[in-house]
Amino acid sequence: MAGGRGNYEWLWFDPKREQYRALIYVEGVRKRPKLMSRKEELSLIENGADDFEIDQILNDRYKKILDQYVNPAQGLTLNALLDQYWKISLSKEKHGPQYELYLKFWRKHLGNRILSEIRKGDIAVARDSLDNLAPSTQNKYVYSLSSALEFAVDREWLEDNPCRKLKALKVDNARERWLTPEELVRLYEECRKSTNPHLYLAVRISIQTGCRRGELFPKKSYKKGKDGRPLKDPQGKKIFDGYVGGLKWESVDLETGMLLLTHTKSGHNRKVAVTGDALDLLRTLSETPCIQGFVFHSHGTPVAGQTPLRECFENACERAGLEDFHWHDLRHCCASYLAQSKATDLEIAIQLGHSGTDLVKRYAHLREDNSLNLVQKVEKQSSVK
Repeated sequence: MAGGRGNYEWLWFDPKREQYRALIYVEGVRKRPKLMSRKEELSLIENGADDFEIDQILNDRYKKILDQYVNPAQGLTLNALLDQYWKISLSKEKHGPQYELYLKFWRKHLGNRILSEIRKGDIAVARDSLDNLAPSTQNKYVYSLSSALEFAVDREWLEDNPCRKLKALKVDNARERWLTPEELVRLYEECRKSTNPHLYLAVRISIQTGCRRGELFPKKSYKKGKDGRPLKDPQGKKIFDGYVGGLKWESVDLETGMLLLTHTKSGHNRKVAVTGDALDLLRTLSETPCIQGFVFHSHGTPVAGQTPLRECFENACERAGLEDFHWHDLRHCCASYLAQSKATDLEIAIQLGHSGTDLVKRYAHLREDNSLNLVQKVEKQSSVK
């Protein structure tokens, strides 16, 4: 008997906790999972629900719980899967917190759904609500869900991954924005005028080496709990723990101009060289080092964050009359100038830190006139004498 509810042999009312619980025996062991609190029951009654409707809710919840105990593959919800995915896998990955942002979206739209009931169409409809985002970003949301579902497939909690059947959105993110010599002169001039003493040097190094912003400037890291999630103070703010990545003086050879990049996107260390006034400025900057060892700092505090120098860089671009030009385009400038100097795809890929040459083929048209030089080299070796 359940506190006023109908007689069901599987239903039990816990007077101490004021909860309705299911009675399930699994291999001779009694389980009593929660079905509904007394507070929820009273709320349903206040909203007009009768006994039959409340009993139906209890029945439905009992069936789902029963399926979960008898066949986890059928009873596991997406929320439960994502909890396990975070605990076992994602919390240990470098970009785990970023993926969890994507997965919050899927918790909201499909979190209470049983895994085996999620279809390709359900995922597509949810993705459609992201139409204000770029296609590549929408694809990232789907990829994050797909990785979690693959996790379930590997453990035989799910027979098939419905994301495999969903066609990715067409993406055209390839930018070819690079600066002409005239634009470059104007940008350098405005960077020198900037109130930020590091802007000109950072721009020069970025164009010379093709460094990503995260390879030059560190990011803030935060303390994590046992579950891998950031800890927060009583005000709800994440607790700062230190800085990660960025260029340090210990990785700079001021004699040769070689920089060792240790926090790269690929995870592999990479060496790049700086020269000219960039190297001279580095040598001058080394006379006032940061106590924590970072190259770029302001009165001892590292220049850090997701988008350091963003405001002063955008202001410099505006004063220089540069339209649709972003910090990452400095990297495109480096690649474009290398291509115009007849560097090979492999040389460009190594300089930029790419694992292959596919991503640098976009710059091939900048050295099309090099074909004649290549043919002449072949002819020199193969001509009939």
